[in-house]
Amino acid sequence: MVVSVNHRILLWPLLLLCASAKAQVSLESTTVKQRQWLQAEYQLPAGPVLYREQASDTHSEGYYVETSVTAKGLHQRKVADFGKTLTGEYLYNALVKRIERYGFAVQYQCKALDCGELSGWQTLLEPLLDGETAKQYYLLAKAPTPLGGGYLSLHVADLDGQPRVVADIITADTSLRHLLDVVLFNDVFAFQPEQLIKSSEVYFALNSHTPLADSDSALKQMALKLAANNAGHFIVVGHADNSGSALHNLLLSLARAQQVRQQLIAQYGIDASRLSVAGAGASGADASFRKTVLVSAD
Repeated sequence: MVVSVNHRILLWPLLLLCASAKAQVSLESTTVKQRQWLQAEYQLPAGPVLYREQASDTHSEGYYVETSVTAKGLHQRKVADFGKTLTGEYLYNALVKRIERYGFAVQYQCKALDCGELSGWQTLLEPLLDGETAKQYYLLAKAPTPLGGGYLSLHVADLDGQPRVVADIITADTSLRHLLDVVLFNDVFAFQPEQLIKSSEVYFALNSHTPLADSDSALKQMALKLAANNAGHFIVVGHADNSGSALHNLLLSLARAQQVRQQLIAQYGIDASRLSVAGAGASGADASFRKTVLVSAD
């Protein structure tokens, strides 16, 4: 689904920075596994994992989730290890604050035995989920309304003194391929200078996410470059000047990226699946920073 470009976009609290910014990541992690796929629907736990001792006519013996929610759309999963200087509890609390900062509403939380046996979570959710039952934490949160009613789940456990995270996010908007990284794993998402597509700048007026009247030439050149590389995936990165508040600038930059993406799709026939969006917030002090740029994601 492609979300129409309108003022709902300005509600999206996402944080991505371009190559000109240096990464300032407070919680460093190492990716163990990462994947994404489209599913008609997926069940996310909204209660503890229990064990059924005896089979019945309607249920088999074994682990099951007491309660779950159904979500549809783009499903992203990441398994990551964090530093041994962090405890699972500290990391979990830090990530919960990050989730809430981005507008997610917590629906269910549990810890230790209240979540059920960790081996059950491993069986039902992810084989790489490992650690101690007494040192596990789980959360299910609902995404902000503009994300189409998606969900995020987070499981943290101590594995040999090192926190391991298994995180899932499901969103109806398939353009938000970097959403899980933005919300949980990066305060800053940095691109290398060579990934920036030359002459891809589209400019905007103060406090506006409508391209300036003379932007048609830049959009056309961008479309030609996309057509010349018809197999690559690209990210439209929005920027803003620093005339507004930090939150306003962040949301404005994302709205600009969504607008340019929509025009490339609607006016030039670019395949929507090849374009993601990102918002960089305030990147500088003057009008030259009221823009979007195109970045190669390959």
